Amino acid sequence: RKSEKRKQLLVLCYEPLAKSMIGGYWSLDYDDRYQEAMLGLVIAADRFDPDRGYFAPFARSVIRNRLNTMYHKSPRHEDIAETDRIKSSDEEYLVMKLDIERVIESLDQNSRLVARLMIRGRKQGEIAEHIGVSQPTVSRMIFRIREQVKEVL
Repeated sequence: RKSEKRKQLLVLCYEPLAKSMIGGYWSLDYDDRYQEAMLGLVIAADRFDPDRGYFAPFARSVIRNRLNTMYHKSPRHEDIAETDRIKSSDEEYLVMKLDIERVIESLDQNSRLVARLMIRGRKQGEIAEHIGVSQPTVSRMIFRIREQVKEVL
């Protein structure tokens, strides 16, 4: 359950990264590019291991691979039948995104920042220093964030 919440927060917080990567594939439909980038982001969030590094470079690699595969499979480059674009992970992503957006919108500005830093793998002491509060304050903030996530999910 905890890893599912982390996955959802990663997807929400890194959606701008996925959007920023679809610009180089102009020969493909925007909605298809966006969908493929978001699928890559969901896959990256699912497979991410914080012990092996930072999320953003890992996510970029997974998203880029998805977009490149889509580009090379497009009829313009190969005569391959179009694959079924509607997958169960698409639906899972949309449900997760809506749930996470509700949680994030309900948080105050400091809590949103704490959640994002936490997702990026920052330790409580680092977060405390970054926002100018004590580590026990950050600990309490994280507890409240988790409680709000539990209520919504």
